Amino acid sequence: MSEFNNIEPPTTQTTIDDWNRLADLGNKEAMHNLGSAYQGGHIVPQDQTQAASWWKKATVQGYAPSMDHLGWAYYHGQGVTKDWGKAFPLWVKASAQGYTPAYHSLGLAYFWGVGVKANPTKAMATWLFGAKLGNLASLYSLSLYHFQNYLDKEIID
Repeated sequence: MSEFNNIEPPTTQTTIDDWNRLADLGNKEAMHNLGSAYQGGHIVPQDQTQAASWWKKATVQGYAPSMDHLGWAYYHGQGVTKDWGKAFPLWVKASAQGYTPAYHSLGLAYFWGVGVKANPTKAMATWLFGAKLGNLASLYSLSLYHFQNYLDKEIID
């Protein structure tokens, strides 16, 4: 999960102040970036609850990167109560918007049964779709899965 959506982490308090002003005006990217700043402790004190709060605000506005990040917050219980049942639908919504990192998240959910019944076939299909869209994490997971199956078959045979 990348912390910031195609930008560098903040390096000055001025950046944080600007994002706060924009977030107060309803700018979902600024809300997302504030969440990521609090998650990583960039310029502001690290605060997972604040991070999740900002991502929730951007998610309400339909911002896919925040949906993906908030899904991981629910998965790990960082800043929110751990709840895999809330993570899965966020990843579904983010991937439906074409946010490619969410395909990796969704594939992992299908693979491990996070908020949904485990289904490796669906995981592979989801990762393949994400990989075709250029998501390297999806390609990596797909490759690992196939490599592990190859090793398992070679050892069994």
